[in-house]
Parts: sequence; C-alpha cells; structure tokens
Amino acid sequence: VFKDSFRKMPRDPRKLTYGREIDRGRARPFVPGGGGGRARTMGILERCSKWKARLTPLEEICIDMGVLFTAWMLIGVAFYYFCDEHWDATYAWFFAVNVGLGVGYGKYMLTNNSTKYFTVVFVMVGTSLIMGGLVCFFDLLTQRTKAASFTRTTYVTFCQGHVRISNEDVKLVLFGLGYVVMLGVGVAIGYIWENLDTFSDALLFSVTNYTTSGLIRPRMSKGSLIATTVSLIIGIPFNALFWGDLATKYYASVQAKQASEEDDLKKTVVGDGDDDD
Repeated sequence: VFKDSFRKMPRDPRKLTYGREIDRGRARPFVPGGGGGRARTMGILERCSKWKARLTPLEEICIDMGVLFTAWMLIGVAFYYFCDEHWDATYAWFFAVNVGLGVGYGKYMLTNNSTKYFTVVFVMVGTSLIMGGLVCFFDLLTQRTKAASFTRTTYVTFCQGHVRISNEDVKLVLFGLGYVVMLGVGVAIGYIWENLDTFSDALLFSVTNYTTSGLIRPRMSKGSLIATTVSLIIGIPFNALFWGDLATKYYASVQAKQASEEDDLKKTVVGDGDDDD
C-alpha cells in the first residue's frame, strides 16, 4: 500500500510545498477538496467582518436594524401576498408595513386562522424589533451626547464663519429638516391621493401617520397605498429620530448639570474640612 501511494505522488517538486499549492508562480493556500466558490465566500465574509469591526457601536446598530427591518418587512410582504387572502402585491406591502409598525390601517379583514396567527407573531416581532432598536439607539445616543458634554465642543461654520453650529446641533437640525420634509410629503399625499380638501385634514393625516395614531384612513387606491407605505417607512423613523434626539440632548444636559453641581458640592465640603483643620 505504501509503495502504491508513493507511486501516485506527483514527481514535480514544485507541487510539494507543505500544504501550499503553487499556481502560475503565486502561492495560495491549498484547500483539500475545496473550490474557488468557497474561498471567495470566505473572503467576502472576512472582508465584511473587518469592515464591521471598524464601525462605531452607533453605526453598527443602525446597520443591523436596517438589515433586520428589511428582512422582517420582506417576510411579511411575501406571506401576505402568497396567503389565501387574495391580496395583490401592493396591498400586501401596505398591510405588512402599516400593521407591523403599529398604525393599524386596513380595508380587508383577515379571514384565515393561519393568517391571523402569523399576524400576531409578525406584529409582536415588529414592535419588539422597532422599539428595542430605538431603545438601544437612543441609549447609545445619550451616552455619546453625555460624553460630548464633558469634552471640548467642535463646531461647523457656515457663511464664511459668521454662523457657527456644534456638530451635535447639526445632527439635530438634519433630523428636524428631514421630519419637516416628510410632514410636507404627507400633506401632499393627503391632497393628491386622499382627496382631502382642507390643510388641517391633510396635516392631521400626515402627523398621525408618523406618530402611528392613524386617524384618517387612506383611500386604498394603488397610488395611495404606495405613497402612504413609502412615507410610513421613512416618516416614522424621522419622527422618532427628531423627537428622540431632542429629548436626549435635554436629559444629557440635565445630567451634566447635576454632575457639575455634585462636583462643586464635593469641593465645597472638602474646602470646609480643610478650614476646620
């Protein structure tokens, strides 16, 4: 057996490189029985892990939440489209987003028990995913804002240095602008697709959409469903980001002020003790 295996070994010494195979003058790891597809997959996964390791915790949670939310939404759309409720793709997408995010619009009632059971799980997972992600996001945002309050503030200048805004305030302004833009989009949807005649109704439709109150139901036309669904996906996060960041800055400033007062009190107590000595 030893002789037979020895005869089958390659005679070319360039191929005997202690577990490494030389191909066209370049050395590469030799994978027994492995193909190029597996090596490429491992390389992609390794690059992704290195890229993710360079992210900050805040950036990492935002990306993870985006991936999980996309997967959760696609699963819901696929189920409602292929279930026995006989819904088209547009209404399946609308139903998955607005019910999953807690708005609760709906023209058609669920009739099958399997769809009802799935919706119960789908809503619980969606609510837990969104609320849990927002809690983690604002917790990191609070820690970052609190830490920034004890360090030197960096500013961004505009108008040739005449206007100066801190980086944290720039972020809040961007969130606020995005929220105002989405409010305008919601008002436009109310006028164009929902046939709302007054500005108060259109504004009520827009605000209650993004706060998940849902007081005015869409007309359920194809254009209305698509526009409302897209506005919910973008407007609800902007609503949470703007008001959450505003509350985070306020609470961080209160905590920083309280910590400063405690430090001053400790210094006063220590100074009084030295005077007594």
